[in-house]
Amino acid sequence: MSRQDWDTESGGGRRSYGGGGGSYSDRGGRGGGGGYRNDSGSNRDGDGGRGGYGGRGGYGGGRGGYEGGRSGYSGRGGEGGFRGGRGRGGGGAPWGRSTQNQPNELGMKTHAVGKVLANDLAISLDKALSVYKFQVWVTATVQTKDGGTKEFDATATSKNTVTLNRKRAALSSLMRTLLKKAFGTDISYQCVYDCGGSIYSIDDTLNGKSHVFEVVDIPEKHRLAFARKNLLRDEEENQVENYRDVAAFLDVLTSAVILRNNDFHYIKGAYFHKSSRENMETDIGQGIVVRKGFEKSVKLVSAKSGNPQYSLNLAVKTKPFYKPGNFHEFLMMRSGARNDHDLAQMLKKESAIRDLAKNVIVTTTHLDANFDFGVHHVHKESAKECIIPGLDQSVAMYYQERYKLTLRAPSLPLATENKKGQSSYYPLEDQQAKVVEMTRLKPDEHQRDMEQLIPQMGLGQGNLYLQQFGVTVEQRPVEVDAVQVIRPALVFGSKTFGPDQDQSPNELNWNGTFRERFYKPAKIGKTAVVIYRQAVRHPDQLNGPLQMLADAARNHGLDGTENLTRGEVCHWNSMSDDEAARAMGELKARGFKFVIFVGAVKNTDTEGHSWGMIKYAEQKAGVVTQHLACPTLGINSRPMGSQSVQNILLKMNQKLGGINYSIAITPNMLQSAHNSAEMNTEFFGKSVMYVGLSVSHDGPQSIFDQQAGTEMKTPSTVGMCYSTETPTAFRGKYWWQPARQVLISSLKENFISALENFKKEVGEHPKKIIIFRGGLSEGEMYKNAQDEIDGKDGIKAATKALGIDPQIYVVLTIVHSSMRLLRTDAAPGGRPVDSNLPAGTTITQGIVDARPGVVDAFIVSQKGQIGTSRPTRLFLAYQTETAPLWTSDHLSWIGNAMSYAHGVSMCPTGIPAHLYAAMNLSKRGGDVLRSGGVPDNVSMTSSGSNRQADEEQSRVYYDRLCKELVVVLDNAQFWA
Repeated sequence: MSRQDWDTESGGGRRSYGGGGGSYSDRGGRGGGGGYRNDSGSNRDGDGGRGGYGGRGGYGGGRGGYEGGRSGYSGRGGEGGFRGGRGRGGGGAPWGRSTQNQPNELGMKTHAVGKVLANDLAISLDKALSVYKFQVWVTATVQTKDGGTKEFDATATSKNTVTLNRKRAALSSLMRTLLKKAFGTDISYQCVYDCGGSIYSIDDTLNGKSHVFEVVDIPEKHRLAFARKNLLRDEEENQVENYRDVAAFLDVLTSAVILRNNDFHYIKGAYFHKSSRENMETDIGQGIVVRKGFEKSVKLVSAKSGNPQYSLNLAVKTKPFYKPGNFHEFLMMRSGARNDHDLAQMLKKESAIRDLAKNVIVTTTHLDANFDFGVHHVHKESAKECIIPGLDQSVAMYYQERYKLTLRAPSLPLATENKKGQSSYYPLEDQQAKVVEMTRLKPDEHQRDMEQLIPQMGLGQGNLYLQQFGVTVEQRPVEVDAVQVIRPALVFGSKTFGPDQDQSPNELNWNGTFRERFYKPAKIGKTAVVIYRQAVRHPDQLNGPLQMLADAARNHGLDGTENLTRGEVCHWNSMSDDEAARAMGELKARGFKFVIFVGAVKNTDTEGHSWGMIKYAEQKAGVVTQHLACPTLGINSRPMGSQSVQNILLKMNQKLGGINYSIAITPNMLQSAHNSAEMNTEFFGKSVMYVGLSVSHDGPQSIFDQQAGTEMKTPSTVGMCYSTETPTAFRGKYWWQPARQVLISSLKENFISALENFKKEVGEHPKKIIIFRGGLSEGEMYKNAQDEIDGKDGIKAATKALGIDPQIYVVLTIVHSSMRLLRTDAAPGGRPVDSNLPAGTTITQGIVDARPGVVDAFIVSQKGQIGTSRPTRLFLAYQTETAPLWTSDHLSWIGNAMSYAHGVSMCPTGIPAHLYAAMNLSKRGGDVLRSGGVPDNVSMTSSGSNRQADEEQSRVYYDRLCKELVVVLDNAQFWA
């Protein structure tokens, strides 16, 4: 990474970060004239080459580039795309972002927040050396049971936590051994390996040739093949790919010491030290400690010509661990067994080991090279009874003869490791319990924890890898500038609550809304009140609470409030989900439009009450329901307060098809040059449709199922929320698709349904669609979302089928961002609410992704009451060619404004409300599916010649499933 590598000559002109045939800052050399800023950065006329940003058709595509060409900003259209190469990626950034239009000036007022501390460490490349990337294949050859041999890719990844840790440690050690054998000297500090397919070196050792090395003096025969590839890519390839390569290299480089020393567990992308560290773990009793670790990633934060800047993001993670100890004693403690005989009897139950040791990893102690494994089950025979095949001796005898170990409890069953049908058996007393399930981070300690974790990572002056490569990692978190965007006004039927322009523009005294008429009051139809499992002894106890609800509903403008006090009272006892659905159907047949369920407790299965049962019955019958718990209604507890009444009515109005409030832009929110009416039409008008899309999956597999290769069967659920007449008028639905599938299926069909419903309520189809897509990482977005937009079953297929061509924006919304933000002026030990950033804080520079073409922003829309602010990352993933270009300012303002569109609460959500609702819909769909039951043959896998038949079988199954449990309540926010 020498300076001459970063700044290269191309033809007659000098370019920086050059792509092929065009460049970032091109003066017209061989790729010339069509670069990022043609003709010395101005927008003067200039035909430009065929280059553009990243190869033949880069960022702005084809002739003209990003700001080149005859028309200045957009040039002459676009022949290529974000990822370089003619046609790769469509006509702009990411997969088709057009540059025909100049960015809109948003013109919204902001308030300065000042400096903010982020959990990023700056990486300096000022003294970095040239780096070469080599592609590597590691092939292992093993003997099969029939005496033959089988080759496999030794670097193939694994979903099994235990196997992955074994593989990473083994590959790291193996690579150092192979390199030393190949070159006769230890060059390991001059090379770093990603435990996959890439090696990075400061020396072009292999001179561009391919080499194969046979290594036979280790248990498995390994073949190592190298093929050289310059880290900076060849000239015809896109520079954006190079930024990714450099970020990947720096991520591997900063992990090299960790891998070499093998003193960290690697669990779900996070590192946890294997041994105790002072102030980094908390004893919570019962032999469990909560240990702190970290998750890290590298990104480009500045792409200025000749001087790219990268940063290392460091997120603190926590996970509970069992204290090291004897596994036999551990099971005695967990089970409460009095002696070995009692424990043996307990372990005879098939589910016992799962119940007692869920997600526990144990370590052997009898081998020269001990290893970790997850206990899958307990063998039915004890150590003295189980005979090892081919040896004609028991496990107890084998341990005595082979390891000189006399088992203290040979009558106990054997712990079994299962690897896809192959089992190994170990005495219980021989294992050491270590790892257990995750827990949540304590973010209020984040800054202190970071300061303690940074030295553990070994990224200081003593890191020999960093020294050899000439890379420096700063030891203090970076500070960046932040601003606060102003919330939208909340519009009720009789009054508008605008933002305060003083010190707290996003504060809202929502007590003032208690008597305001709703923006669109609903009509309460014929109502039934169902008392479930005798939650209320005397129906008269409901008279007072229901009268309070009716009076408050009348103040808010709801019609038919008398139905709340005149509703028929029914008593339901314990029943199955299907019985509840039939009972609900009977109420519907008798003309009931709204059913209030009164239970003893809220949203739990305690005392036989099932929230999932109610929602399943609602789904099957198509009757709106609202569940109210006795404590909420003030029954058998203190009287119901005004806040509880308000909360109930906010839900009720939206469930019944009303709109609590709308949002708007007021003149005092804008700079003088902008018109609020035009802005309201552009972003909040009736021709604008907001959409949230999310996919929820069944819970992660346990270590037992990972180790056994158990197939995941429960379908994934897609939730879709969309707006109609205002951004706060929510409608939604959910459907199912194959387990763990990330790409959304059946989008065309369901989007057509949403667009038609929009037209039914508004009078015309939308002219602009803004989609918040959750549940994807950035990498998955590039891989999958192209199909969701342009695929035959995608969103554009839906609009084309209806003969419309709206502007479409897709905003990838990363909910669980690893970024943490802290106030630099917070008092040590102060309250979290005082230490957190104000609601509406946004960051659009310094820590955002600076790759050309990427529009990125972080927002903190929710007021942090506890812990450390966890911002949401917004990433502009797509926009149609006719849509005005958005900047980071657009993203941050729209994302923050839509967090106030929730409706059920006037307080902002942490993410745009449409995505928040879509996530709730996907969870509800999962609950409904579990209540309805998942058939045994639900799992659909495809391979080989049967792929087409399997795909058809899968399609038919999910079509049938969705029809059986179709969402019929499409005229209200039934899930509120």
